[in-house]
Amino acid sequence: MLFIFSAKLIAQKHDYIWLFGYDYNDTIPGIEGSFLDFNESTVITGSRNLLLSLFGSVAIMSSATGDLAFYTNGCQIANANHGLMENGNNLNPGQVHSAQCDGSLGGYTAGRQSVLALPSPSSSNQYYLLHLGIIYVTNPVFDVLTNVLYVTEIDMNANEGLGRVIIKNEPVIEDTLNFGELTAVKHANGESWWIFTREYLSNKHYHLLLDETGLHGPFLQTIGDSSTRLGQGSGQANFSPDGSKYVNYSPIDGIHLYDFDRSTGLLSNFQYIPIENDDYPVGGAAFSPNSRYLYITTSETMMQFDTEVEDIAGSVQVVAEYDGYVSPFETWFERLQLGPDCRMYCYCNSCDVIHVIHYPDEPGLACGVEQHAIQLPYPMFRSMPHFPNYRLGPLVEGETPAPPCELVVGVEEALPLWEALNIYPNPARDRVSVETGEPGLHRTSVRIYDALGKLVKQDMLEFNGGVAGMAISGLSAGIYFLSVQSERGPLPLQKFVVLE
Repeated sequence: MLFIFSAKLIAQKHDYIWLFGYDYNDTIPGIEGSFLDFNESTVITGSRNLLLSLFGSVAIMSSATGDLAFYTNGCQIANANHGLMENGNNLNPGQVHSAQCDGSLGGYTAGRQSVLALPSPSSSNQYYLLHLGIIYVTNPVFDVLTNVLYVTEIDMNANEGLGRVIIKNEPVIEDTLNFGELTAVKHANGESWWIFTREYLSNKHYHLLLDETGLHGPFLQTIGDSSTRLGQGSGQANFSPDGSKYVNYSPIDGIHLYDFDRSTGLLSNFQYIPIENDDYPVGGAAFSPNSRYLYITTSETMMQFDTEVEDIAGSVQVVAEYDGYVSPFETWFERLQLGPDCRMYCYCNSCDVIHVIHYPDEPGLACGVEQHAIQLPYPMFRSMPHFPNYRLGPLVEGETPAPPCELVVGVEEALPLWEALNIYPNPARDRVSVETGEPGLHRTSVRIYDALGKLVKQDMLEFNGGVAGMAISGLSAGIYFLSVQSERGPLPLQKFVVLE
């Protein structure tokens, strides 16, 4: 099946390169990092020698054609050649910068989701970098507080496309703000941006408008419940791909869910959903591509909520439970990010794997969670990038927004990844044939997971013309998911049923 897209959708590939990297040996420069490249029909993994240690305050920006444009660690901005961008030093100046950026840490720590990169509504080669600044306080006790939101502007026309910072560290909000949880969504006109952050320990939401004339605001709205000190920086804020919903979540504070008006920038219809907390308070929240399902994680549980039913809290389904895998530390569920291939990616902290939800638009276990699906060359450490929906177009009454994430593989064609793997017979009893779309694939690893994402069988199979047989006689009756490791990474899971 082929999908035809407009040039407008194809020209928004700003999230096609993801970088992860942390220098455990403090050998700067020369930091070994990992990358995910979404420019092909299957995600490509590999390693890069990075300029910057990507520690906490991380943003990565691809060009409109899907090539790396720049990245930042909250201290400096690196260009596409992994060199320092002109005037790209000394972001977030002050005491913390001196301690963290010029010291042994090598990265700014204003929290995950504390830097946001947005293309300018007025120029295809200019970008805005929104970044939160932090301070140390000692009275009455030592603490770290977010006290400012800065804007930095980048002109990518300079230096033969390597860019130059033209405005740097310009304060746009000076107030005590939440730790991290900075996000944005397209205005109803499909060109401008609404940028959201929250006041510290408050139910006051700041929003800015970025349009063709620059930044406007800040504007302030009071709605919902306040955040708590223990919940600071441990969760995630996200808009649905169609821009109609907004979630602010931490395992401690629970789910704060709102409707959103893309025309006015206002939240409404606040709903609170408590989450049973565990001893590890970090979690993630993101919406499915069709904006219906909300995925929530605690360290050991991944849940799905249906936002189109009356009782959203009662719709919860557990779609995965942590299987105990360690690489090199516990691969607990943390932040979530919708990929440009319409799969959802779940990060863990201080590990070298990524979990994948292959069919996030499907209800319940059919969403196909594959734990530790992607093996990275090197561990990541709090270097999870956050991307808003760059492809969201104008709001037209009576029309459904264009797909937020179909993977573009040609000028006008996109191939859905779920066509790459076939299992037959399905249902089956004793044996299945596994067929891939890669006839050159030979001996490789095949994994089978149960309905809760636990690895139950793994084998090395010989493929002949892209087809291999696999025994399943030891599996109990039920629903399973099968994954094949290709040369460019794992193919998407395919569901099959085992009969008694």
